[in-house]
Amino acid sequence: MVTKIKYAAKGYLSEGIAEVETKGTTASGGTQVAKYDHNMKNIFNGNRLTVESKFNTSGLTKNQRLARPFVTTPGGLLINRTTSQQLGKVAQSVATGGITTTSNQIKNN
Repeated sequence: MVTKIKYAAKGYLSEGIAEVETKGTTASGGTQVAKYDHNMKNIFNGNRLTVESKFNTSGLTKNQRLARPFVTTPGGLLINRTTSQQLGKVAQSVATGGITTTSNQIKNN
């Protein structure tokens, strides 16, 4: 959700999961693909981005690492990393804002 908000501010909307072939095959002979969290499209100019959301220090899966060179969107694969510290700050500001609003409503009544 954090990634969607961050990129929406730049005019990008997620159109779902981005699938990229690894150029390998599965055990049953099928095409091996990596799935990335967001296939983003800019609502103003139509540009596309492939974005993977990661939390703290988590890394790419094996298929994501294999497919990374084959991502064709400008800039290649973009990794949007969110840390627990960032989430804590957001939660704190939301909680503080909610308390302040409630407090102001009580005073104004």
